[in-house]
Amino acid sequence: MTAPHTRGLAPDVGDELRRRIIEETADAVVAVDETQTILFVNRAACAAFGYTVDQMVGRRLETLMPERFRSAHPGQVAAYGASGAPARYMGDRSNHIVGVRADGEEIPLGATILQLELRGRRVYAAILRDIRARVDRLRSLYDLANTDVLTGAYNRRFFLEAAEREQRRAARHAQDVGLLMIDVDRFKQINDRYGHAVGDGVLQAVADAALSVLRAHDVFARWGGEEFVALLPQTDASGALAGAERIRRKIEASAVAGPDGAPIPVTVSVGASVRIGPEETLSDMLRRADAALYQAKADGRNRSRAG
Repeated sequence: MTAPHTRGLAPDVGDELRRRIIEETADAVVAVDETQTILFVNRAACAAFGYTVDQMVGRRLETLMPERFRSAHPGQVAAYGASGAPARYMGDRSNHIVGVRADGEEIPLGATILQLELRGRRVYAAILRDIRARVDRLRSLYDLANTDVLTGAYNRRFFLEAAEREQRRAARHAQDVGLLMIDVDRFKQINDRYGHAVGDGVLQAVADAALSVLRAHDVFARWGGEEFVALLPQTDASGALAGAERIRRKIEASAVAGPDGAPIPVTVSVGASVRIGPEETLSDMLRRADAALYQAKADGRNRSRAG
């Protein structure tokens, strides 16, 4: 019986039609066997990865993926094979695959992965589409939703969500968490004297200086107005105060040019707190850091205090 999708066509014509569709489609098609050896690629796959057919067929699939993903790939394939699912789709900002071209350029790819049994042999076929534009759009939307437009720091909403997650993680592992509240000294006077454009420049300079001394896994955000906050995972009381002092000194050493080009000195006061027990909430930490910040202000500004 003729297959439904080629009904009305002679078998050889149906085979040619299927071959032409696969060959001419704009999506890349790559098929591999159970050893992850490439069995078939279409024209679009050659264009996407920058290889000829002869350079791809017979090579290992890992040729087309960044080195950092290669060790985990066999386990992922085995898990998918064991799942029995006929198809799997990946194609958003956080759930896509990454390919690497012959020239070393990495490309995000939406992928429909199929597992097929052909003459007693398991074959995996991937239908791949370059989704750089989609990922860029999603990343832009993510950034708009989670960052402060003026300073590039995270916004308050993102900080609160990240801090709550870190609190729960720290509680599970009995680890310390530090928190800093940072306030620009005499910011209203700067705005009143030099104007809001200079004030905006001060906030940007403060954010840049703080980010330059924080660790990659610290979370820095604009809390509101001239206030910023920083979450310091796995940081005890002495570490939190040391981090506060690094930020304070870095900002003190920075200067923002005024309208006449003359430097405007900028300082901050910082309050630090550390999670003191499993029952303490993020609100408790924020309240203690805020009290320490006000103490730093009362003690003369441009200093750090622990709460």
